[in-house]
Amino acid sequence: MIKGISMRHFRARWLCLLLLLPCCAGFLLFRFIHWPPASPPETDPLTAFVSAGIPGSEFLLFPNGNLNGWYPVGIGRWTIQDGILSIRHGIGYLATHCDTLTDFTLSLHVRTGPQANSGVFFRATHPSWDLRPWPVGYEAQVDHHDPRNPTGSLYNRHTASGHPPRDGEWFTMDITVKGPSVQIKINQEVVVSATDTTYQTGFLALQAHGPQSWVEYKDGRLLLLDRKESEEGH
Repeated sequence: MIKGISMRHFRARWLCLLLLLPCCAGFLLFRFIHWPPASPPETDPLTAFVSAGIPGSEFLLFPNGNLNGWYPVGIGRWTIQDGILSIRHGIGYLATHCDTLTDFTLSLHVRTGPQANSGVFFRATHPSWDLRPWPVGYEAQVDHHDPRNPTGSLYNRHTASGHPPRDGEWFTMDITVKGPSVQIKINQEVVVSATDTTYQTGFLALQAHGPQSWVEYKDGRLLLLDRKESEEGH
């Protein structure tokens, strides 16, 4: 009986190990294919723009059809053509080198494929050494079919009002953060107006959610806001 119990325990341990191996391999593959750089390059244009700190100034996020100032984390497929950034087939995110974004308005045009899932992270930081494949921070949801967090929702914090757009059609998303105030517009309509103090500063990121999902972004613009003006407004 003792030998039988020992053998069952031995087999159970080996079975658990075999089941964990694919997860560990996937985790290492995800982390080491693209891992966040230790610091932004000295020539990063967005970092220089934010450091200048001129309220009311505007920055093009995909200038001249390139992704200078961005880098991929994970195993998503990121391409840009004719000014359109496509996210397809993978799990991860595309992040800005600049991680000191605080008060701003971010404007984007977005188009989703069938049943697509993505999101726009802001005031975000990279996850620690765990199995989370996406940043830690606020997320403006891009998913027309999630009843709890439809497109425009501040993910798992405030559900967007109104009706989400349709797959295959371009729509606009405007995210404004000023101090603790967070506002999200879809097609110029306010769908979230919230107050939240969880995250203060960080980078921007666009999410690759799964192997069957594709989403497109274009005309990304960032407008700096004045922190003093933000504080006076509250």
